[in-house]
Amino acid sequence: LAQAILAQAVLALGPYWCGLLGVAARLERGSVAMGRMYGKGKGMSSSALPYRRKPPSWVKMKPEDVCDHICKLAKKGLAPSQIGVTLRDSFGIPQVGNVTGSKILRILKTNGLAP
Repeated sequence: LAQAILAQAVLALGPYWCGLLGVAARLERGSVAMGRMYGKGKGMSSSALPYRRKPPSWVKMKPEDVCDHICKLAKKGLAPSQIGVTLRDSFGIPQVGNVTGSKILRILKTNGLAP
């Protein structure tokens, strides 16, 4: 009975709804993998961080200077993620944790500037 009603609905609603009903059926079975429509790939899941935990040789800023910049940017009202982007783009610091030894939010907490 349910299949007959579904078949009538498919005929009435047209090919667009047929595709949606097919996706719904695959979702119920658990066979739908989100990602590409016609392939197995799911794209870049995340960026890969460097294996070495030391700062690169071309980073010339001292950890104290980086902490000062972080505090200045936090006083301007930037979020920790925005601070990281600014340091990366403007000052050439790829990973704050590699240079200072602690993350941006921990530096803000020690200075009493955490959001």
